Amino acid sequence: MKFTIKAGRHYARKFLGMRLLFSNCIEFKFRISKSALYDPDQVVNGWSKVFGIAEPWGHRNSCRLVFGCFNKDVLSVGMYCYVNGVSPQENAKLKQSLGEILPDTWYRCKIANYKSKTGESYYYLYLWDNGIFRSYDIPARTYRFPVRFLLHPYIGGRFTLQQDCCIEIERTK
Repeated sequence: MKFTIKAGRHYARKFLGMRLLFSNCIEFKFRISKSALYDPDQVVNGWSKVFGIAEPWGHRNSCRLVFGCFNKDVLSVGMYCYVNGVSPQENAKLKQSLGEILPDTWYRCKIANYKSKTGESYYYLYLWDNGIFRSYDIPARTYRFPVRFLLHPYIGGRFTLQQDCCIEIERTK
């Protein structure tokens, strides 16, 4: 599914596409267009969102693949979680940089909520393809709901881009 976020907007207008997940895991491939690049000397921003899962709500318990431009002409990706309503801005352990990727290049990602052998819950994010492999765990909370919500691309924090931006996402599992 192609998400086009228009200049000056935060979201694409695809409210009904890919919204529900009847699993605790999602695998997908994605690519972020070159139009997502911005000059970090001109714009002060944190992470923008690519895709993620929420249990039950995005700002309560969720895990997302995120991106940002912290060096000119470079896309950085990371993992960004909310746990029990605590945001990554409140607890730096809830976000993790995963490296740099190339614009207009396909990558694969897996996001899961799982329980360890000791019974503790974690969000797990794998990122791989085109010379990159990263993974990271962040403590989570597990809900017994049979359904999770999928979180679509979002540009910002408080800023928006001055040009249209495209993010393509294809579920693979």
